Amino acid sequence: MDLTGIMGTVGLIALTLKVLDFLKNLTSGKAGLNSVVTQLCAWVAGIVAVFLYGESQLGDGVVVGSITLDHADTATKIIIGLSIASVGSAVFDFKKAFDRSDSAKQPSLTSLSGEKEAA
Repeated sequence: MDLTGIMGTVGLIALTLKVLDFLKNLTSGKAGLNSVVTQLCAWVAGIVAVFLYGESQLGDGVVVGSITLDHADTATKIIIGLSIASVGSAVFDFKKAFDRSDSAKQPSLTSLSGEKEAA
């Protein structure tokens, strides 16, 4: 298997894991709202970034399989964007698991996840 095949497999695994995380957070009510919004934002950002990059003069420098990004079809660009965002999210989750000092703490995208319930 060449490097493209390995990277495609890693992207597919990460995407699958992040979709499962997304579904778990989606069904957990208010507790998972921030994670749901964050993952949706990451996926949208990944897709937008791939489309913008593909339309730029740099798009011919990125090769996916045997196709350059500027010649990739819409479905391919969406899959690449989702995969890139999922790999990034998985790497961030991995880093968070080892950051016991919480020095990389990020603010919540939703105010609900940071609120305490009234007694």
